[in-house]
Amino acid sequence: MIMAYLFVPLRDARYTNPLVTIKMENLKPNSTEIEFLNLAYNRFYALYEEVKSDDYWNKDEWERFS
Repeated sequence: MIMAYLFVPLRDARYTNPLVTIKMENLKPNSTEIEFLNLAYNRFYALYEEVKSDDYWNKDEWERFS
């Protein structure tokens, strides 16, 4: 089970602790978030494949890092 925590700063003077931990273990991403995650993962793996190839390292610095 994947557990994530969200730290929310409180501005109310009643609380002494500036951060409150909210457990988010049963939240599921909506369709927009799933689309973003798919695009992000695909882009990451495309860049990974590009960097892993030998042709990438034979390019000029400007081409590799721009």
